[in-house]
Amino acid sequence: LLGAPTAYWAIVAGMVGLAFGSFATVVASRWPAGGSLVTPRSQCTSCARTLSPLEMVPVLSWVALRGRCRGCGAPVSWRYPAIELASGLLAAGAIVGFGPTWEGLSAAVLGVALVPVVVIALEHRLIPDIIVLPAAAVCLAAAIAADPREWWVSVAAALGAAGFLFLLWVVHPGGMGLGDVKLALLLGAVL
Repeated sequence: LLGAPTAYWAIVAGMVGLAFGSFATVVASRWPAGGSLVTPRSQCTSCARTLSPLEMVPVLSWVALRGRCRGCGAPVSWRYPAIELASGLLAAGAIVGFGPTWEGLSAAVLGVALVPVVVIALEHRLIPDIIVLPAAAVCLAAAIAADPREWWVSVAAALGAAGFLFLLWVVHPGGMGLGDVKLALLLGAVL
């Protein structure tokens, strides 16, 4: 299976990216308001009808239902399939660009993580720890796995990037939040 062609892994990454993109729509909708990411189950924002599993297939359900709720017919925002599609394409593109490697995994995780981060940051000027910190941990582990003898380079890059922005935050806390510092940790781990 590891000898499978890059196209196979790009398709797998794209499908996983679509699934994470679907979860990202939940995070982008509920997290800023302090809502649970687990309950209630996904529902129509107009009629509050719980969605069936077939209504939650990333992108395809929205297309099949022509962007409308199956129950009440209310429009469903294009934002949902856009987030899902962006996540899937970024994950697949990372594998195409870097191959099915640790670097490819890191780039895919970064791309998928940045989609909800950008959406939430644009709408609420917040950067969610619930996305950034797990992504940073996965990317740091992948970077270390890619070159275990030079493990300290990835750790130093992550801490250096975060430390630099932390110092800027200390000097001028109104200029940015600590979310930016944690995002720098993720970027340093990957780049």
